[in-house]
Amino acid sequence: MADIKVFAENLEDSTKEQIEEISSCPAFEGAKIRIMPDAHRGKGCVIGFTANLGDKVIPNLVGVDIGCGMYCVPLAETIARDDLIQFNRDVKRAVPTGFCLHRDPACALADFDMGSRDWLQDKRKVERSMGTLGGGNHFIELDEDEDGCQYLVVHTGSRNMGKQTAEHHQALAQKTCTADIPDELKYLVGDLSAEYLVDMHNCQRFSNQNRKAIVAQIIERTGIRLDGDGFTTMHNYISEGGMIRKGAISAHAGEMVLIPFNMRDGAVIARGKGNEDWNCSAPHGTGRAMSRTKAFQTLDTRSFVNETHDAGIYCPSACETTLDESPEAYKPADDVLRLMDPTVDVIHRLKPIWNFKATGKRGRR
Repeated sequence: MADIKVFAENLEDSTKEQIEEISSCPAFEGAKIRIMPDAHRGKGCVIGFTANLGDKVIPNLVGVDIGCGMYCVPLAETIARDDLIQFNRDVKRAVPTGFCLHRDPACALADFDMGSRDWLQDKRKVERSMGTLGGGNHFIELDEDEDGCQYLVVHTGSRNMGKQTAEHHQALAQKTCTADIPDELKYLVGDLSAEYLVDMHNCQRFSNQNRKAIVAQIIERTGIRLDGDGFTTMHNYISEGGMIRKGAISAHAGEMVLIPFNMRDGAVIARGKGNEDWNCSAPHGTGRAMSRTKAFQTLDTRSFVNETHDAGIYCPSACETTLDESPEAYKPADDVLRLMDPTVDVIHRLKPIWNFKATGKRGRR
């Protein structure tokens, strides 16, 4: 049996059922499973899942957005609020969003050891996706800490490359795994497992470069200057040390992490405590309080727009098509802050002053 601890409160029954289903899978026999405070039901895997990797790997647990995460970098000079309208226009010109891509390839797949993958379709499209944001909950944000220092934050992942990688390897798992378990929990072993891990780590490198490319495009267009290299917090991946984190982040001792809340409440910069009982992990956010479908059905667009405006945030992307990203669609920030105290120390509380998302047809890749 797996060793399971849940650090979340007030879980819905469907989330509890998903945790039980995953933990009973042969891939996690004897595993150390820890569920983070922002846990909620997800597609294929409970969000907020961490576990040590055994000799079986389920591509579907990491999912299609391999390497999704945050890149947080401090600015050398603050951007005045009066300049945010022009800044928003410049970013909109510099960074394709939604399903939009660059006209010409912005990278070569050979740089990520993926050029020889014959199953990877439309490789030019994948190369054109470098330096693009996508949609859904992906965003670019300007945040300000309690000392008035500003940070540029980019949240996105490996785009179509991660999607194709996950779907290809999960299809192989469904074809080769003979265990009597649901298709979404079919696993790979041996050489197939090793091949997935190689491709997944390549996607992680792609996602890291994608976030940095977005920042470079913004710098080129706006002329802003950075104060240092910043840091990355990744939340859909398997670490080199074999820790699976789905909707969860690494929080080793001294490690700097960024944990976002929602479009109104911003984020925190924190430092990991290296709590082994938590799998040296932390929540990747506050977690959804309702599904995207329910958010569109029940929340009010005008209230959403007013919330961001009243909080002093310039946010043209708060509109009907991003209603599923309303602060009300997420759990209260203070609840998760309280629960994550054993695994991180909060250093700065960041408040957003500008938020940018895709506002057209919904879609992440």
